This record gives sequence, C-alpha cells and structure tokens, in this order.
Amino acid sequence: MPVKNGVVMDDRLLPLPIDHYEVLRHGELCTVLVIATGEVVFQGEGRAEVVVSRAPF
Repeated sequence: MPVKNGVVMDDRLLPLPIDHYEVLRHGELCTVLVIATGEVVFQGEGRAEVVVSRAPF
C-alpha cells in the first residue's frame, strides 16, 4: 500500500473488494480504512493507495 516515487514499498492482501476501502491523506500521513467499520488497515508517512492485484489468486 505505501508508495514512494511510484514504487509500492509494502503490499498487503486485503480481504474486501477495492471499493470497500478509503485512503485519507492528511499532510504527510496516509490512512487506509474500511469504509463500513472505520477499521484502520494502514497508517503511515507518504502516499498510499489500494489497487487490484494482478496476481492469479
């Protein structure tokens, strides 16, 4: 999820569809949360995004 210079620095498998997550940016910090519950799945410095995996799971 964290991205630096267009490169994913740390990826995590998330169990829900992509549209169930929201990325909030506040200054240099990003928070990724589950929209329905407000559960924080990532919080840290820099940019973060939720993307669909190209892996054949």
